[in-house]
Amino acid sequence: MKPRPAALRAALTTLTAAAILASVLTTGPTAATAAEVPQPQTAAAAPTTADLSGDIIAVPPTASTPSSRRSTGATTQSESTQSESAQSESAQSQSAQAASTVSVEKIYVSRAAATATTADDSSSLKLDDASIKAAVSSLHDYWWEQSSHTVDIQLAGIENDSLAQKTCDANTTLNGVSAKAFGGSFANFSWINTHRHLLVLSREACGTVAFGTLGGNGGLIFSGYGTEQSLAVPILLHEFGHNLGFQHANAGFCRSAKVFDGTDDDFSLVPANTTTSVQCPVREYGDYADIMGYSLNGARPGLSSLQRSLAGYISDVTDDSAVGTRSFTIKPLSGSASGRSLRIVDPVSKAVYYVEYRIKSGADASNAEFAGYRQNCESITGGFTLCALGSSATSGSVRILRTLPNSNDSRTYPATVVLAAGLDSKNDPTRRDTHLDKGESFTDYGSGFSLKVTSLNPSSGAVVSVRLGTAPTFSAKKPATAATTTTLKVNRATQTYGSSTRITATARVSDREGGIPNGTLTLKRGGTTVSKGAVPKNGAVAYTLPKTLAAGSYALKATYAPTSEAFAASTSSTVKVAVTKAKSTTSSSLSHTKIARSGTPQVAVAVSAPGVTAPTGTVTVSANGKVVKRYSLTSAKKGRVTLSLPKFTTAKKYAITTSFIGSTSTASSKASAGTLTVTK
Repeated sequence: MKPRPAALRAALTTLTAAAILASVLTTGPTAATAAEVPQPQTAAAAPTTADLSGDIIAVPPTASTPSSRRSTGATTQSESTQSESAQSESAQSQSAQAASTVSVEKIYVSRAAATATTADDSSSLKLDDASIKAAVSSLHDYWWEQSSHTVDIQLAGIENDSLAQKTCDANTTLNGVSAKAFGGSFANFSWINTHRHLLVLSREACGTVAFGTLGGNGGLIFSGYGTEQSLAVPILLHEFGHNLGFQHANAGFCRSAKVFDGTDDDFSLVPANTTTSVQCPVREYGDYADIMGYSLNGARPGLSSLQRSLAGYISDVTDDSAVGTRSFTIKPLSGSASGRSLRIVDPVSKAVYYVEYRIKSGADASNAEFAGYRQNCESITGGFTLCALGSSATSGSVRILRTLPNSNDSRTYPATVVLAAGLDSKNDPTRRDTHLDKGESFTDYGSGFSLKVTSLNPSSGAVVSVRLGTAPTFSAKKPATAATTTTLKVNRATQTYGSSTRITATARVSDREGGIPNGTLTLKRGGTTVSKGAVPKNGAVAYTLPKTLAAGSYALKATYAPTSEAFAASTSSTVKVAVTKAKSTTSSSLSHTKIARSGTPQVAVAVSAPGVTAPTGTVTVSANGKVVKRYSLTSAKKGRVTLSLPKFTTAKKYAITTSFIGSTSTASSKASAGTLTVTK
């Protein structure tokens, strides 16, 4: 990942990501004692890992190139036309051929009491001198071996520092200690280019976080884990790697069932469980076989051959540039035999790949890949699955790596990406892991080269067959399209005109993993678009039918339209709903119940309906069943009218009734106005 802006260490606000580490790393298959590395049970679930994206603090640009790259060799003539990234890697890989001097890295340890009270101190952190010395010794042994005896970590001093803060905040504690520890010699980034490191170990748990500065030939490290060997030391190894300029070791998955690779532009960091249109999403920390990837309880894997080559820690990298098919034997990376890595440059794209063979031995004896855990898998947009762990502890496995483009500057090494190039146990190309077993093969994007694992032997090495082309033709490649599903549900099937109890339709779109795709969600009522807009974060859009929608039957349907080729369009099933007419009530009364034949009788009519302020329709008045008056009731009358009836010529009694013939939204009703007696 790219480092955070270097303005202030206090600007680091995402320490909670690192805070997850303690609770996570202690959930391994078997409980670890304070002084032993746990032995996981066969086929046990791997410990859950944490997103530690907040464990890097940027360094001001005054820092120089990491010392192990100062004697960088020139690129060879055959590589002089490579892309910038290929040239950089080529130069860096040659650095180990130059004479390397030992870089002495001195660690100054501060036992920091963040608060004035001792009540919040943790006795399990092992902060006694002996434990601190043992931890620094472990750091020395690890990095001495990984650097091919060029990084010599030495303990320069231990002191106690007190801050008397009200609370134990990790970032504030690091700021406070770095300003005063060892006579203030680490204040204001004064450690840059001195190869001096301040390790702050809080007496309190202090949020159980760990983080460090990235690059700068020196550095600061804070840890709330103490010095316990199975948990705390692997964390310190990782953070010290940041001090040396190493970024995170990641895993990349290209979303295709046929092409397991991509161009530089295809690779980009994408957070886990995130829907993405990136062709080759990269999972930060996803390389379990590298100390700069995920840290698991008791695991101290070595650096990848790419990391070690970038830093100039190994010189036995074999280059393959000959056109045709050749066989190579790659020795175990954790061993000492020559030929522990194969470097391949695509003849057209100039992309650089490193091939390595890892076995359960040496620095990789505690590698989580060989610990017998069940595979740890996660979904990738488009119906794909990225798996890690599960390498054979008996035969080992082959891995293919490349750098993450644009991930470094002059003070750091590039982040690395191990490719998900192998099929997992289900032999399904949509489910892939980060290693190749015997018989598996890999072809880079554009078919510039292909590789097949012929055999795996921890004693003699991995034999791979490599075909290197001359001018492969790049075929057009489109990102894999992820299927989507659009659903439409209603809270009720009917509503009454004018009623406040209405139908609400909810349209929802998601991909097959439950992710929310980008695009537009449209809802139609019949042929009328009633809602259209960008898909919200929750993937759902609700539409409520108007209370004044005319009575009738309606067909509702939702449609999703993607904004990129990463997702497929989808349409919901049609949902039919109905609006019923409002129930009306008619009342009427005569102005007189007895009248002479010469008189003009009148009848008052009132029509009402719930939710309808001004019913409209036709009002009729009948005498003994015969319509004698017809009137068109308009909204201006608001349901009330007094009608004059025609004169009756025959003297007798008449049963007067009124009827309301409703509209498209209001039902009909009728009422008796009473009996009218007509006299001579």
